[in-house]
Amino acid sequence: VPLEPSEENIYPLVYPNNKLEKAKESIAAAALKQIEPGGIIALDGGSTTLAMARRIENKPLTVVTNDVMIIRELALRDQIRLVVPGGYRQHNLLLHPESLEWVSRMNIHKFFLSTTGIHEEYGFSV
Repeated sequence: VPLEPSEENIYPLVYPNNKLEKAKESIAAAALKQIEPGGIIALDGGSTTLAMARRIENKPLTVVTNDVMIIRELALRDQIRLVVPGGYRQHNLLLHPESLEWVSRMNIHKFFLSTTGIHEEYGFSV
């Protein structure tokens, strides 16, 4: 059950979700401690993972993402290898039916998932 009703769960490109910014920054800082130099990570689309991307240092690292705001954030960091599955832009995400299969063949060390709901039987959801 959402804390607040919302017309749109995925925010348009020009309006990132800036609710609970201090909590997201805290989560981002804790998550970044789990990343090793030279690692291969995946960042799911979302405002908390965007907070992570904003804090990632320009050091050797591979980042896989389909979030255009995260792509924009990391694109100019020359030591970060940015891997983008591609697809069609829907709000702030690039989506394509074959992207999941393509990403499943990669050797991703850690995946940072941004989710809006957790259910004991059904798992994570947006």
